[in-house]
Amino acid sequence: MSEQILLQGKIQGIEEFLLSPPGADEDAPDVLAGRAQWISLICEVLPRALLAELGLARILLGSSGGGQFLVVLPGEARRAAGEFLSAAARDVDRLSGGRLQLLWGITENLGDWSVVRKRLNEELQRWQGTPLAGAALEAFQPYAAPEPVGAGGYFSRALGLKVREASVIGWSPDAPAQVFPGGGPETAKHSWKLTPNLSADGIT
Repeated sequence: MSEQILLQGKIQGIEEFLLSPPGADEDAPDVLAGRAQWISLICEVLPRALLAELGLARILLGSSGGGQFLVVLPGEARRAAGEFLSAAARDVDRLSGGRLQLLWGITENLGDWSVVRKRLNEELQRWQGTPLAGAALEAFQPYAAPEPVGAGGYFSRALGLKVREASVIGWSPDAPAQVFPGGGPETAKHSWKLTPNLSADGIT
C-alpha cells in the first residue's frame, strides 16, 4: 500500500491585503468584495485543482475554506504537489502585490491526529519563520524596488457580481491563482459547480 501524506495549505496576510488601497487599474467601490471573494474561492479551488491535475479522487479533499485547505495524497505525489503549489504561490504573490503568501506543510499520515496536526503546524511555522530559505545569495544584494504590478482590474471587474450570478467556477494552469466565474475563458481546464448546499461535487 502506498504511503499517504497530508498537505495543509494556508493563505497568510489576508487582513493586510483586504485593507490595502486599490490599484490604479481597479474600481475602488468593488475591489474589497472582489478580494474577499477571491480569497474564499481560491482556498476552495486550489485543492480541487491539485487533485484534478494529479488525477486523484475528489474524496481526498479533507477540508477547504477559511483561508486554508487540507488534502490527503499518495506519497509519490509529494514532488508534483510542491511544483503545483509553487506556481500557484508565485501567482498569488503577483495578484496581491506581494501582500499574500501561500504556505503549505506536508507530513506523513501516521500517528494520532494531534501529533499529525503538530507536525503540520511546525512545517507552516518553518515557512513563516524562514521566508528566504530557498532564495539565492542575490536576495541579500541591494536592489531597486520594482514597480507594483497591477491585477488588471481582476478583483473589481472579473469577480464581484459575476461570482454571485455564476453557476460554475473555472480554473486554468496558465493562471493558477485565478478563478473564473461562469467557467472562464475557453482555456479553463477544470470547473466546479457553485451550490447553495454542501456537496462533494461542487463548491458551496
